[in-house]
Amino acid sequence: MIEHRIAADPRPPRRPASARLRLARAVSLFAALALLTACATRQESVLRPVSAAAADTSRVDILAVTTRQAAQDPGLLYSGERGDAISFDSIEVSIPSDRNRRAGEIQWPAQAEANPEREFAVLGVRKAQSERQMLDWFRRNRNAKRQALIFVHGFNNTYADAVFRLAQLKHDAGITAAPILFTWPSRANVFDYLYDKESTTYSRSALEDLIIEASKSPDVGEITILAHSMGTWLAMEALRGVAMRKGSIPTKVGNVVLASPDIDVDVFRRQMIEMGAKRPHFTIFTSTSDKALEVSRWLSGGVNRVGGADPAPYADAIKQLGITVIDTSASNSNDALGHNVWNANSDHRRPNQLLGRSSVIGCCWRLMFRTPLVGVLVASGRASPGRTFCRSLGRSGTLRSRGRDFGSSCERYDLIKMDVRTILQARSSIAHDCEAVMRTAPGSPASDEADRQTAVERSSAPAGGRDAYFDAAAAVLATAPVALDDGLLAEVLMRHYGLSGRIELLSSEVESTAEVLLPDSRRLILKASPRIEAIDSFRFQSAAISAVEKSHGFLSPQVIGTVRGDLMFRQDGLSGYLQTRLAGQPLRQTPMSPEAARHAGEALAHLDIALRDAHGLPAVDRPVLWQIGCWPRLAAFQRYLAPGRTADAVQAALWDYLATVEPRIGALDWQVTHNDPSPFNMLLAEDGVAFIDFGDGCRGPRIQDLAIAASHMVSDPALPLGGAESLIAGYASVCPLSPLETDLLVGLMKARQSALILINAWRSHLFPEHAAYINKNVARAENGLSILSRLDREAARTIVAEAASS
Repeated sequence: MIEHRIAADPRPPRRPASARLRLARAVSLFAALALLTACATRQESVLRPVSAAAADTSRVDILAVTTRQAAQDPGLLYSGERGDAISFDSIEVSIPSDRNRRAGEIQWPAQAEANPEREFAVLGVRKAQSERQMLDWFRRNRNAKRQALIFVHGFNNTYADAVFRLAQLKHDAGITAAPILFTWPSRANVFDYLYDKESTTYSRSALEDLIIEASKSPDVGEITILAHSMGTWLAMEALRGVAMRKGSIPTKVGNVVLASPDIDVDVFRRQMIEMGAKRPHFTIFTSTSDKALEVSRWLSGGVNRVGGADPAPYADAIKQLGITVIDTSASNSNDALGHNVWNANSDHRRPNQLLGRSSVIGCCWRLMFRTPLVGVLVASGRASPGRTFCRSLGRSGTLRSRGRDFGSSCERYDLIKMDVRTILQARSSIAHDCEAVMRTAPGSPASDEADRQTAVERSSAPAGGRDAYFDAAAAVLATAPVALDDGLLAEVLMRHYGLSGRIELLSSEVESTAEVLLPDSRRLILKASPRIEAIDSFRFQSAAISAVEKSHGFLSPQVIGTVRGDLMFRQDGLSGYLQTRLAGQPLRQTPMSPEAARHAGEALAHLDIALRDAHGLPAVDRPVLWQIGCWPRLAAFQRYLAPGRTADAVQAALWDYLATVEPRIGALDWQVTHNDPSPFNMLLAEDGVAFIDFGDGCRGPRIQDLAIAASHMVSDPALPLGGAESLIAGYASVCPLSPLETDLLVGLMKARQSALILINAWRSHLFPEHAAYINKNVARAENGLSILSRLDREAARTIVAEAASS
């Protein structure tokens, strides 16, 4: 057995405080708590379904699981006493229109019969008395990713408190995960702290069972646990119990968020260790201004609570345990106790952007719950809006991403410090970007003009959102691909496809790629990865390939469905898909005649038409560092270039892009693009030109694919565009270029060449052992950039126009 050792509490030994002083402080805090409670007298019997729903309200369907005793009053449903069994109810809650409420708050019913137009109200309560009824609830409420959110409330909560709070969280945070409430027997009395604490212990096994059963359900793909206050102790104990019962925590439990955790810091450390090495990712909201946890600290003998402690002295333990800590101490809110700042309506902004906005294509839900950053301390500090600043903490080290080095413009560092308001603004900006994408997602009825307007909004989005997108995208490429052995891939092949064959691993930049030779001599390509962000990448790739595989004018692989008919497989933290392998010669190995280049341009145009018409592709918005919106931030990577002509040309190209191209790209036609039609990903086959590797595909200007392919064709200094003229002519013969596309094409080509040089210089610095593979296209890009840099803007426009009309 391997014993996990964690350093002892790094704080200096506690000096005994004056008993009289401690008692006086505790009495004053208790008095404040009691006063706040007394001032909050309200109607409690509010869960009786209303007779009629109001128009223009939102509805949230909650599965409530409880160990409480049933109440005689149907308006209460359950009391604060302990029940003899676990009860399940499906409760539909109505939430008033946003114009009649303030986000982040519960509009509590003033009377037993709630007014749905202005107050939270219950529309229906259904007992779930069988496994079939529970499965029916999951199927009604699951999203495309089959995500479930289990919420565990805190101290001093009635059953109605817990139901309405989860409904408010789901609505205001835009969470699309199926909402499951685990509510334990709390008497909802500030002086019943010890009774409530014992009730969490009483409920521990029930929560363990819920986690295990939810993990076993085929209708649940991912589970996030969100717990508050005293409920965090219950959640931690249940996870510890699950690990001890099952050997490890189920991989479906990917993230645990602890808000204001009322847990002894020493107990928390031991709980983390006893869960084992395979733990979910933990995010903790703390505040040194939390008065409720100050009372708890006094009741617990002066030992710090996790949610009320200053994170700085625990930085080493935080990093070792792989925890993200968000310190809300400096955040403004209307919460007098400072115990609910994580859910407060700070500065009148939407309150739960720290929880993400999964309703807008999941962008912020991933960034909060699934960004693979480990050992990050996000604390209060002074920063201008939208800026992240890094500070040395006196130690050399590197921020780690899933156990690997994470590069950034802040060189090598241990911790990020960011003001909470900055985080809110970043999340708000991302939500703005994603909402713009949602409005014109493939399949929506938006017009071309709306598409252009959306692009303008995206290209001019506040820096905070784009910075956060860039950081998330960089994190993906800052992690080396995980090598998977051929035995595991053979098991995947048989289990999900019923196939067997010889497996040969191939080189790959992000995921693991293998060639499969079947007994009948057919060749397939298997892509797989254990990284959580790969799920969205594979969802996009498999869907995009399937969407275009029957299109004309070009060739593409075919996705092989699993035995269940799915486009991709998922197995014990591993995901991927299987496709046919196309026979052909990569363009990089083929001398390109003008005729062949023209055919390649025609095929690329047909591919863009097919992608334009491919509606509803998933995960188009996932972070991709090669997405055009990231290019201005690549200037941070210039320090990895040696001084000289290439560095000067890159800097000039970026300046030209920022000055003359980026301000106008919003007016271009935007769509889903391949985003990497390089000589490595284009094949010359007997039946035409084929395209492979859709891994960088995303939304961008349509002309972007032409700019990328053409940038790789620039090689002959005797020609104005270095040999890309025929490719441009072929593309324009199928998709004529607009005057704006003609004007911006060369600027986009130079910017893409510069992006390739910069990103690969950075990644070579991170992974010197893979530098040869990483830099396979760099020499071509450097040569092409030197050729295009000779052209001024007017000459470039004229030459592109001539090529497009030839």
